Amino acid sequence: MIDRVLGELESALRADGAAAGRAMQAVWQQVGSADAAAATRALERIGSLFDGLPPGRGSRLAVLAGALVERGADPAPAVPAVVDGWLEAAEAATEFARRWRLAVRLAPPEPVDDPATFEAVVARLAGGEPADDGLRRLAAAWFMLGQWTMALTTFLQQAAVRTGLPRREEVEDAVEALQDVRYDLDWLVDLLRVLDDEQMLVLHRPSGRGWALTVGGIGDNFQLHTLLAATLLSMTDDRLLPGMPPSAAEVAAATDGPLRPDGGMQARFHLVDGEGHWIWNEGVPADIPVVDGARVVLLDPLGEARTWEAGRQFAQMVPTVRLVRVLDRDEAALRIVSVPTIATPQHP
Repeated sequence: MIDRVLGELESALRADGAAAGRAMQAVWQQVGSADAAAATRALERIGSLFDGLPPGRGSRLAVLAGALVERGADPAPAVPAVVDGWLEAAEAATEFARRWRLAVRLAPPEPVDDPATFEAVVARLAGGEPADDGLRRLAAAWFMLGQWTMALTTFLQQAAVRTGLPRREEVEDAVEALQDVRYDLDWLVDLLRVLDDEQMLVLHRPSGRGWALTVGGIGDNFQLHTLLAATLLSMTDDRLLPGMPPSAAEVAAATDGPLRPDGGMQARFHLVDGEGHWIWNEGVPADIPVVDGARVVLLDPLGEARTWEAGRQFAQMVPTVRLVRVLDRDEAALRIVSVPTIATPQHP
């Protein structure tokens, strides 16, 4: 049955938009409840269907591909096509924004999914003249970029995609060019900054102890704080700090378990970087500076109680925090003494 609906999708994509939409829905009905292996087989076939599609069909096919990845499909077969499609749409959307500002002298319109709005925008950009295909293509890219972005952000929650992303520099440059005019790129910006297989030294100033870790796939410093506490606090392991680690449910919410938006995670430490500055939980691990080859985090005593909602920013992104070794006392002491003491700012 899955092979049949995929065959119908391939034919419909070359026919008309309405048929393509129905065929995509049929694929999802068959594969949406299937296992990861079936989703991967479907995505392998879908990954070869992007070439030559009109922008609207390509972006909708990308959304279907992202949905299959959320079902557990290996994204690899569709990564090049989704990246290429996103970049093509981003380039055209950037040109649309430039022309709009020149012609209309206003910020570009909200890219809402509404045919009447699209036609009104095309007419206004054309300035009363008939709109040619090139202008309509630019406007379509502006309106469809969000769908490509949705797919790309889903793909980037997989570590293998982040570490092997094709045309990464072009994607980063295109995001930078659009950030001032598009307000739906924040998640993409954050995912492009996610660290993977990153060395981190964690130091405890009161006890003079330290640990070397490898971290990856962490969306923000709230999550980092939770996972450091889970990794380095123990009531029984004398290699670690004595203390009560987060609960199993809190750790699950920060890794790959059910999200608990109403759960309150209590801060265990005051986090300071290797240059002596407060590490804001609202930031991301990439904000932590590299000092002598590693990102350094000091676990200082907690000055005031802080709580936040247990969870993770990206539901499909599975983090890793691996304890590599315990630093010897001399190495830890040298690292700790090298961190300057800077007055901590008040929390905003």
